[in-house]
Amino acid sequence: MPARNMDPAAKRQPGRRMWKAATVLLALVDSVNGDSKPLRGLPDNRVCPPKLKFGGSKAFSEFSLIPTGWNTASGGERVIVSDNRTKVAPRLGSRAYFGDSCTAGQYSNEDYLALKLLNKKITYTVSMKDVGCGCNLAFYLVEMKPNTDKSSCGDYYCDANSVCGVACSEIDIMEANGHSFHATLHTKSDHEGMAGGFGGGDGWNGPRDWTKEQYAPGGNCIDTNKPFEVAVSFPTDKGELVAMEVVLTQQRPEGPCFVKTHLSEYAGMPALTESLARGMTPVVSYWSSDKMLWLDGAGADHKGECWKDDQVCPNTAELSDFRVEWLKGKAGESAGGTAGGAGHEKEEDFELPTMAPVKEATCPGELHVKGEMGKVQMVPTGWGLADQAPVMVENGSLTTTMGSRVYFADTCSAGSYSNLHYQALKLLGKTLHYTVDLSAADCGCNSALYLVSMHQNEDESSCDDYYCDANSVCGVACSEIDIQEANIHAWHSTLHSEHDHDGLAAGLGGGDGWNGPRDFNKEHYGPGSSCIDSTKPIDVAASFPVNTETDQLSGFHVKLSQPSNSNCTIKMVIKNYEGIYKLHRALEDGMTIVASYWADDKMLWLDGQGEDKRGYCAQDVPSKCGDKVAFWNFSVTTDERNLPTDPGLLKEGICLNGFLLNPKCTMSFKYNNELIEGCTNTDDKGQFWCSHDFEYVNNWSPCEPCLMDIVGDHPEKTFDDEEIVEPEDIHGDPEPQKPSIPQLDIAQPWMSCGDGKRQTKVCSEGFVCVRHEGWFQCAQQTCYLGWKLASGCVMEFEMDDTHYVGCTTADYNERGWCSSDAQFNGHWLNCTRCDEGEHDVMQANEELLRRPVVAHSPSAFTMLVVPLLSIAFIAGAAMAWNRRHIAQGSRSFFWISTPEDHSNDGESDLRRLLQAGDRNA
Repeated sequence: MPARNMDPAAKRQPGRRMWKAATVLLALVDSVNGDSKPLRGLPDNRVCPPKLKFGGSKAFSEFSLIPTGWNTASGGERVIVSDNRTKVAPRLGSRAYFGDSCTAGQYSNEDYLALKLLNKKITYTVSMKDVGCGCNLAFYLVEMKPNTDKSSCGDYYCDANSVCGVACSEIDIMEANGHSFHATLHTKSDHEGMAGGFGGGDGWNGPRDWTKEQYAPGGNCIDTNKPFEVAVSFPTDKGELVAMEVVLTQQRPEGPCFVKTHLSEYAGMPALTESLARGMTPVVSYWSSDKMLWLDGAGADHKGECWKDDQVCPNTAELSDFRVEWLKGKAGESAGGTAGGAGHEKEEDFELPTMAPVKEATCPGELHVKGEMGKVQMVPTGWGLADQAPVMVENGSLTTTMGSRVYFADTCSAGSYSNLHYQALKLLGKTLHYTVDLSAADCGCNSALYLVSMHQNEDESSCDDYYCDANSVCGVACSEIDIQEANIHAWHSTLHSEHDHDGLAAGLGGGDGWNGPRDFNKEHYGPGSSCIDSTKPIDVAASFPVNTETDQLSGFHVKLSQPSNSNCTIKMVIKNYEGIYKLHRALEDGMTIVASYWADDKMLWLDGQGEDKRGYCAQDVPSKCGDKVAFWNFSVTTDERNLPTDPGLLKEGICLNGFLLNPKCTMSFKYNNELIEGCTNTDDKGQFWCSHDFEYVNNWSPCEPCLMDIVGDHPEKTFDDEEIVEPEDIHGDPEPQKPSIPQLDIAQPWMSCGDGKRQTKVCSEGFVCVRHEGWFQCAQQTCYLGWKLASGCVMEFEMDDTHYVGCTTADYNERGWCSSDAQFNGHWLNCTRCDEGEHDVMQANEELLRRPVVAHSPSAFTMLVVPLLSIAFIAGAAMAWNRRHIAQGSRSFFWISTPEDHSNDGESDLRRLLQAGDRNA
């Protein structure tokens, strides 16, 4: 061993490590609340990394990594596990504990690993290129499992410096950067400890067991810009720890070169013997500070390297290829020493849990997809893992087994992953079709088929396969479109831009004290349902329509149907998603299809009953999940018509807050010192409008409501679980006798815009909401008392204790206007004067014109006006619906169609909109 050049005072330099303690507290305990319960709103970092492989004396085992910071405001920094789970890469600012198990978002001292290292050696490889002055990559042992105090960090952390308020024994195997390396022994109350290695000092000298010529970037023995091995031994004599020996080795052209330090004769050896016998928890961390000279400073002798800690630290550093082995000689002996006494640990007591043999990597096979995709290779995740869940391709079917995930690819190279192998499927203006059998997926199961931008992702991720999604499950975020996340009781279709974890969902199910999507109900989707029986195969069609005038993605459509029940289909539509233009770019670049099947006892976000109890699952029981879910009949078709081209049904521009922003306008503008987003009806323009300039200078354009394809059903087929009520049930008295007026042809009602008591929806352009026979319907806009009601207005409203019907000129210099709300609150629109000679329904009976409209008398309107205004219901065209008066954020809807919708008897084939799902539930 080289002569020790360490300044004896450096072993116990007062205050030296207290700088470290204060800095770690700032770096790693940001806003800790001390509560180990998961925090809502931090789903991005509150995940368990993949398990890390550990080599043993005879076999490999796996250990969990448990990051700190789940209970902080930031959610903590992550550690990345990669290279077939043999490498851990802590991000700057992270700390993670080795454990027997990991429960995301929750901490328990019982979860931590208690590694017993007496008379054993642990080895690993370090890669810390460019980890410079002021950076600290640490690997050390602390006695966390016996600690029952959760500490101020909320995760039961303890160390010799009581960084989180709790003290325990600590053995620093490595605190290092490219210019220094410390190995230190600490008992519970010894803050400074006994250190060996090289570097450090600020007016005093740190350890000097080797020199900066031997250990440095470009060093002549250990070039710290290249990987090197660390081996740490804990030899014993008669069962007592006698030393800690640390050896750094690097392979060089002339052969291996090593430096080492040997720490013995430490007064705390008996206490550390007890700690190692009980078992200590390995910890990995990576942090920085401008007060790190205790580690890397030049020292009083100027033999150290750093004069200033400038904290030039890469985002990650790496430790890999961990192994634990017995030292030479029998258990209970020091290396080359004598045997220990009775009762000492035997070698067979040490064996790490044995892993199953690693499976040989194979490609599952080729799937034929009708259309432009052609032959597609399947690439499964988890090659090289003992517990890899298989996927099977046979007879044109893709079968996912529990725990599996598989990617659609152009190329499959068994055992090797590349982002360039994955398909970049361009689905703009196209529809993806497939059939899925969910019969095995009960409460707690999740069968998913979705699109992610994997082909463009150059980061191999912590899963080693370039996987990415909107929740950064493997550490990398990208755009995600969930066509299905489903089981027999729930279905979610969701849009996610790259960093939108929650996204915007349509479908049914979910909620645990809150409500998931409720676009249809469990009578229409579920086992034995009257519409989609989820125990039978379901045909799925996912469409990505493009506005033919703007060439932009206009929405996301998912249709569910079953050949066994041709009487009913469900269609979900999501429009007006804020990130839709990001998803347009992702689809334009091409996205990769992913299929997966997994289970969890915390799946109520998908299938829970919710606060309204309209979901199904009260509890998730993963054991009820079947072994597999199959997909088949994949095809891609090009949509002949993405959107209607009729100007009455198609508006170009960006949909914002319920109105289409004119292409000439800015997204936001200032008006009268107020910042306005999108469109406004402020001022006397009599309509919603937007500004061409950020600072409004009287250049503006009108805005139109966001219009959507609407397909409804006959009014008797509702999906709000409410029976349609006759007028006498609403008002408490018989329906009044209609006056003697000319009889007009009234089309069958096809679209509801109210709930029987009040108007709840606004009709599309050219139609107004009128009250007819006790409930509200959309009717063609027509002249009434010389004015046409503006689209977006209610037919009746209250103002200043007066009941108004249609348009009025009150308080507006004889100009006609109408209210956007049943109780006028300042939102109004201009009415259009009828053309000369245009038929006015009220002129059909002059006597009616002389009858005053009684304030607050809804029956007057029912008796006199509605039968006249219900003329000329439109037939045979898809209508639109402006929902700006519905709960903010409602951007998806669904409909269910039946054979009657396609009748050829000349009646309307327009179907009533059944229910609008609140995406903000």
